[in-house]
Amino acid sequence: VKLFSWVAGVALFVAAVSFLRYSVAQGWLGPPVQMAIGLATGVALLVVCELKVARRYQVTANAMDGAAIAVLYATFFAAHVRWHLVGSLATAALMALVTAVAVGLAVRREAVFIALLGLVGGFATPLVLSTGVDRPVGLFGYLLLLNAGLAWVAYHKRWPVLTALSLALTTLHQWLWVWKFLDASKLPLAVGVFLVFPVLAVAALAVAD
Repeated sequence: VKLFSWVAGVALFVAAVSFLRYSVAQGWLGPPVQMAIGLATGVALLVVCELKVARRYQVTANAMDGAAIAVLYATFFAAHVRWHLVGSLATAALMALVTAVAVGLAVRREAVFIALLGLVGGFATPLVLSTGVDRPVGLFGYLLLLNAGLAWVAYHKRWPVLTALSLALTTLHQWLWVWKFLDASKLPLAVGVFLVFPVLAVAALAVAD
């Protein structure tokens, strides 16, 4: 049951993002409509999973909550980086809200499912929705917020696996950025990025122990 719930949650997230990408390529929907669909999907999943009947199937409901969090991350990230509908400050605030919801759900329901699916969706979002344009402040600001939220959950619930996975996936993003965009003018930024995230991860693991 847990395995198929995980598969369903991940598949739902991939399907939602793939639909939005395909609709752009085909010219079906404009960015505001795509954003509205993404928001409606994420919020609807969260609401449905709060219903009493849904809580009878706790494992599945938790997986759907994780998928909802991932869809909302993807929607807000795309609204800022890809569609240019939301400014930087508003995007940071909205993503902070999504992080707070994910943290609250994972802690309240004792559900590492929600945290892990949110983690997968959150880290997959920049890769799936990449435009090929270098926006390091937006990217690493987003990753820093994501790491902070997951570190708090890992500390509160003693789930160090969240911190370890966050560090691994953040490192992947860092090296992909280095490979694609690093030049001499961006060396100070690169040094700062490679210092901040390991320090955050080590501190989170030390506190969790």
